[in-house]
Amino acid sequence: MEWNILIPMIPAVVTGVLSYLAAISKSKSVIKSNKIIADNEIKKIRESADGEIRRVKETADVENQRLKEQYKHDLEKLQKETDERIRLMVAEKEIESKSKSDEMATKFAEQFFTNPKSMNLEGLGESMSGLVQLKRQMEILGFMPEEKEL
Repeated sequence: MEWNILIPMIPAVVTGVLSYLAAISKSKSVIKSNKIIADNEIKKIRESADGEIRRVKETADVENQRLKEQYKHDLEKLQKETDERIRLMVAEKEIESKSKSDEMATKFAEQFFTNPKSMNLEGLGESMSGLVQLKRQMEILGFMPEEKEL
């Protein structure tokens, strides 16, 4: 081998190798800096997303509390309306029952005074005891005020 040919090539090869190593080093540093930038961006995105999630959660909690209070209010209102309707129905039934009772008493009295022998008193005692039991049950349930006995 001739050294005359090889010696002039050595600086070119060394320069090429050094350029290659410098390019690799620069690529590595660019990759590292890009990775740091990407990590910082990811961190910012996560913090932003976490903040948004917290805001949404807080908003949802406030809305859930508002809905809970509205539901409670509506339920109380509905319960009051239902209780009032029940009282009205019981009062209507009581009035209806009283008018029927008055009507039956009037018919009974008319029949008793006009034709006492044709009266059928069978079952009257059972009907009366049934009415007394019904009245007691309604008083227990709180639908009728208790009458005080003298």
